[in-house]
Amino acid sequence: MIDLTKTKNPSLLAMNSLLLFSRKTVEAPFFNRLIIFTILAAAILLGFETNPATRLTFHSLFEFLHIVILGIFCFEALLKGLALSPRPWDYFRSGWNCFDFFILIACFFPAEGPFIAILRLARILRILRLVSVIPKLQLLVNALLRSIPSMGYVGFLLLILIYIYAILGVSLFSQNDPQHFGSLGKSMLSLFQITTLEGWADILYQQIRAETPTVPAWGAILYFVTYILLGTMIMLNLFIGIVLNGMQEIQKEAEAEKTENKESLSIKEELHQLENQLEKIKDQIGKIKKRC
Repeated sequence: MIDLTKTKNPSLLAMNSLLLFSRKTVEAPFFNRLIIFTILAAAILLGFETNPATRLTFHSLFEFLHIVILGIFCFEALLKGLALSPRPWDYFRSGWNCFDFFILIACFFPAEGPFIAILRLARILRILRLVSVIPKLQLLVNALLRSIPSMGYVGFLLLILIYIYAILGVSLFSQNDPQHFGSLGKSMLSLFQITTLEGWADILYQQIRAETPTVPAWGAILYFVTYILLGTMIMLNLFIGIVLNGMQEIQKEAEAEKTENKESLSIKEELHQLENQLEKIKDQIGKIKKRC
């Protein structure tokens, strides 16, 4: 492999300077702030375009700003690829980079005909790029993605609970309140509404104040209170616990990865120092041979 730091070839020196520039720029804090500012500007621009009068008045300006924003994103992708040289394809090893590149490519669709919907969707999805440039948001999203399997089991348990209470609700309250408990489907939908704590007290008092109640007041209270304790309090805490556990696992992995990177960097520095010492020894041996 050619050492670009020692070569005198002008083209190789220029390439080396470009690589150093791209790496320093990508790692610089101001570059990340610039991308965040660009994403926020794109989000604000999309907000202005929701007003038909504003969109018609400043159509040319908006299109020009979209081109500028797209150019900045292209420049970002190019710099990140150059920073990974001599293996620029490692850019696609990151899922976040693939997501950013997909949105970038979608933004090149023409703003007319059948592609206009794709272009609009791509411009809206650019707002989600905030997740890929803010590490804390990446941590949160990764924790959510990792928690999906466990959350699925908790969701299935909640579905079983809703089903059981829905059957019980039809048996107890179908005559008093056919609007909420007239059928199994209505009962399950009402219980899902109660799970969100939306209007559950009104539904409860409707059963208590019925003209001919089929269940005594204490029975209706027991039904709703036990469901809220099981379906809302306990299940919600389970969901929160699963997400927090996922965040802790992601944080531990991130810390372990940082430690490995530091160790690998220290090993590379030691190898580089050994290579320099070996070159010095070779130079000394060469000088000794010339004298002999």
